[in-house]
Amino acid sequence: MKTTIYSILIASLFFACSGHDHSHQHDDQNSEETIGNEELKDVGFKANAETSKGMLEIQSILAKHYQLDKDDRNYAKVIGEIEIQCDYIIQNCSMKGEAHDQLHVVLHPMLSSIKASKDAVSNEAIEEELKTIQDNLTEYFRIFGSGQPA
Repeated sequence: MKTTIYSILIASLFFACSGHDHSHQHDDQNSEETIGNEELKDVGFKANAETSKGMLEIQSILAKHYQLDKDDRNYAKVIGEIEIQCDYIIQNCSMKGEAHDQLHVVLHPMLSSIKASKDAVSNEAIEEELKTIQDNLTEYFRIFGSGQPA
């Protein structure tokens, strides 16, 4: 069941973005680092309002999670809430061009971490995936700024 839900989420990401132009050239002089095989560009890209809203919500969800004592943390709930926001971002994707491509660079690892969290056998493993999500969220705000839409 978890695999089916994750597969649907990934399929919706590609379906929602299928109308966008994914062709682009990478300018190695503007690249700061890579995640996997994908380049992260310097700052200055603008996100659509729904993406900004979703990412700000994920930031809030994680902040609330980390404010709780470890014994009071509900991992299923936090992962579910983050997944809802990622789905919202995917369903409302209207970005195009290089900004759209940069969103994918941070969103794909977040989706992988959600799946890994659902398959995790310990809270410690989920915490590692949440750290990865937080790192990608930080990278999103570095690339797109404060989260204010274009």
